[in-house]
Amino acid sequence: MTRAVRSLLPDSLPPRAQQRPARRVVHGDERVDDYEWLRDAAYPEVKDPEILRYLTAENAYLEQALAPVATLREALYQELRGRVAEDDDSVPFLKGGYYYQTRYRQGREYPELVRWAAPAPERAAESGPAATASDRVKSDKLTDGAFRQATEPVQSQSEKLTEGAGSAAVQPMGSLAAAPPEQVEQLLDLNQLAEGHEYLDLGDFSVSPDQALFAYSLDLTGSERHEVHLMRAGVGPLEDRIPNTQGSLVWSADGEWLFYAELDAQLRPSRVYRHRVGTPREADVLVYEETDPAFWLGIGQTQDEAFIVVATSDKQTSEVRLIPSHAPTEEPLVVAPRRAGHEYDVEHHDGQLIIRTNDTHTNFRIVTASVQAPGEASWRPLIAPSDACYLRAVLPLRRHLVILEREAGLPHVRVREVASGAEHRITFPDPVYTVSFGENPEFDRQVVRLQYQSLVAPPSVVDYDLERRSLTTLKVQRIPSGYDVSELASERRFATAADGVQVPISLVYHRDSPPTPSSPVYLYVYGSYGMSLDPYFSANRLSLLRRGFVFAIAHVRGGSTMGRAWYEDGKLMKKENTFTDIIRAVEHLAEAGYTSLGRVTLSGGSAGGMAVGAVINRAPGHFHAAVASVPFVDVMNTMLDSSLPLTPPEYTEWGNPELDPEVYRYIQGYSPYDNVTAQPYPHLLVTAGISDPRVTYWEPAKWVAKLRQLKTDDHLLLLHTNMSAGHGGASGRFEALKELAREYAFLLWVYQHPDAVSA
Repeated sequence: MTRAVRSLLPDSLPPRAQQRPARRVVHGDERVDDYEWLRDAAYPEVKDPEILRYLTAENAYLEQALAPVATLREALYQELRGRVAEDDDSVPFLKGGYYYQTRYRQGREYPELVRWAAPAPERAAESGPAATASDRVKSDKLTDGAFRQATEPVQSQSEKLTEGAGSAAVQPMGSLAAAPPEQVEQLLDLNQLAEGHEYLDLGDFSVSPDQALFAYSLDLTGSERHEVHLMRAGVGPLEDRIPNTQGSLVWSADGEWLFYAELDAQLRPSRVYRHRVGTPREADVLVYEETDPAFWLGIGQTQDEAFIVVATSDKQTSEVRLIPSHAPTEEPLVVAPRRAGHEYDVEHHDGQLIIRTNDTHTNFRIVTASVQAPGEASWRPLIAPSDACYLRAVLPLRRHLVILEREAGLPHVRVREVASGAEHRITFPDPVYTVSFGENPEFDRQVVRLQYQSLVAPPSVVDYDLERRSLTTLKVQRIPSGYDVSELASERRFATAADGVQVPISLVYHRDSPPTPSSPVYLYVYGSYGMSLDPYFSANRLSLLRRGFVFAIAHVRGGSTMGRAWYEDGKLMKKENTFTDIIRAVEHLAEAGYTSLGRVTLSGGSAGGMAVGAVINRAPGHFHAAVASVPFVDVMNTMLDSSLPLTPPEYTEWGNPELDPEVYRYIQGYSPYDNVTAQPYPHLLVTAGISDPRVTYWEPAKWVAKLRQLKTDDHLLLLHTNMSAGHGGASGRFEALKELAREYAFLLWVYQHPDAVSA
């Protein structure tokens, strides 16, 4: 089953980037960068013909290297596509007398957004204010995007886009399953909007309180610059256009004003404006400007839609301003002035502010305050902090508070009655699972919508009745080509880290191929920004599991799987814990007989790609292959350049090596690009996006160039730069599957799987 390594290489020689040494001295240390020239001086445009030739040559070399598995690659694509329910509807939600829904249709890359009028009895049953149909931006996501967020190469964009939208309705809800076609109104067809473009991302879609106006934002390049468009029901597009926005949109209660965040020259959302419908962009009113380059801002609404929220954050310090939705021209009210290290977010309930804060404990507590006196001195405790329980988010409804929290490495949902203070937790069927809030636009409801999945259970949309304490499954992702939960088995193990800490590892494998020392393992990692990689299902992953792979997630420090302290122990001057945790996780799996050293693929995206790069520098022999998706590998040079959009906001994550010699030396010790050495490396597949504003294209390009110069092996080293996309890769659901088929074909080829050898 094993062939000579040399046989995996194509006949043509790989591209070799020229070495053009660029020198600078930092804290007395001379730095020499041979590949600095790969950064185009015209960025964010890439015009330099030499740079474009190099990137194109790398793409061509990848195609040559994978030519022997071209047939397998196409077969994998068809296999992956066969698991997509091409006619696929989301669970509708009721708002302002209408049901709103997202629909995919056969052969179409993108969804369409539709609505229909709810029957009179259901309209009468709906209560609470009718403001916006968009619930994409809530307090826990106001600054989303202000970091190099996780990418999930094992979960395709198509799965993300259709999460919970499977077509197997378990419990139809009245008119939700029976909208007469003649009553369905198409609001937006993203397929039409994508015509003539290779990329499309819908940043937000927001409906005015009277349900007559629609505002949406589009990114057509992957640069994350969104242009805002307006439409009127029954009329069509309006002339209003607002370019260069962050994407999120919020209406005032009267529907006269639309709030948005503008990007500055560094792609940082720094100004909030309000736009009066029907007036030119130049007449828009500046609401707030954030002048500290380390802070990003975002906009949203409280759950009851009483306030427009303007939140600023540098990821360890936050500040929130409120604007009454019914008085949108009022000056924003500061809830609590920023102070270093204090994080908080704000909701509103019946005249009281509900504030989640870390003022007394790293795991946060929940307090209340009046709108008239919102400052810290007036805060009253509501839910006490806990060493064991990390409070992540709170969703206020009329009679209940629904709290998302973490304990013992698992997410939990706690329900608190507003009147009595009585609490209970929702019970879920799997021992290891993932749960998150679904779409909950209504305030006056006794039902909360959740999204639920596990390593073996496909994503489902469930409604939990807060009074009856009962769960109703509305949809389960359908896999047309077939899947039975009994196919797979999942486990959770713990590796002992270098300092004695127990690091969780989640695993899933096919019951027909239980783990053995010869099993190939696909180990996915992230470990930054406090993001938790909860055990999630992937229909795509079946292509590996059914071929004998074991899939694992190492919940290493730098994430927050085990609480907020888990994050604090994997950032700044404790970043080394992330890398040593990964190495110990691999060694534990080998010691336990689940694989052997040298049989593991290490995979991660963005900041997770940085972890991949750091670890394969230190323990290359532990791995057979590595997949680094848009990897943040040039940590030192990026953090030394304050002109880049993500550098100042990330000083609280990595430190400031320009000002602090100790931070400089610490980052120098792990930055993947700086630590490439003359040694053998595993087979490596690297991806980049030409328009990526989070991890600029030149980081992976420089890294691959340096690896080509120094590595001493004959393993495959492949780079693919998407020349029409950014951080998230291809935007269409089927185009994303082609990217995944390429990755899987690469893995099967380098492992010399029978399907690849016979291809």
